[in-house]
Amino acid sequence: MTLPRRFGSLLLLERVAIGSASELWAAATEVDDARRVVKRLLPGAEHDVRLRVRLERERRLDPDRDPVIDVPGVPWLIRKYHPGLSLAAVLRSRRPDEALAARLLSEVQQALEQLHAIGVVHGDLHPRNVLLPAAGPARLIDYGAAAALGALERQRDGRLVVAQPAIDHAALLRLQTQLREATGEPIDADGLQRLIRDRDPTERWSRLVGETRSRADDA
Repeated sequence: MTLPRRFGSLLLLERVAIGSASELWAAATEVDDARRVVKRLLPGAEHDVRLRVRLERERRLDPDRDPVIDVPGVPWLIRKYHPGLSLAAVLRSRRPDEALAARLLSEVQQALEQLHAIGVVHGDLHPRNVLLPAAGPARLIDYGAAAALGALERQRDGRLVVAQPAIDHAALLRLQTQLREATGEPIDADGLQRLIRDRDPTERWSRLVGETRSRADDA
């Protein structure tokens, strides 16, 4: 078993995602073993001014940013950790039943309304960016495309658009279609919670932290 890497005051436990310019790591604080998520720009991307500006904007807009240990101006972002599964991970093998699909859509809509109420447009709603937590309603994650309400934003195709709730509402309609067209084994709310518990990596991560501290004590 590979032991965690040290990253400032954090232990990086496991890389959970990687993209073209950044990667996500599950982490733990060395002091109290609290879980965090670290988003880091990849080598070669960390000096890209455009990506650094985008990361700083995400830092300002992400409601899950940890204001205690996250440091502005550096090529990484530290977020609070919420155990659960992405909606995309569930849809790969399961089909939410009608009641569960309706509940999830309602929870995502409420999350968007709360975001819009504080003047933020998410801008990148899809199943990978919807977290189904072990407890509580669905949450929005990944604020890399988020923008202040009314801001002028350049799209990937070069178009300039005004950040407005209609962008998220259109994505919510697409999400509704994806839930309706999902295939795989049917799953209800109780089944979803069992699936989340079965895939929870907390126990494995706790072993990693314990082994790291044991090695440090023996050194």
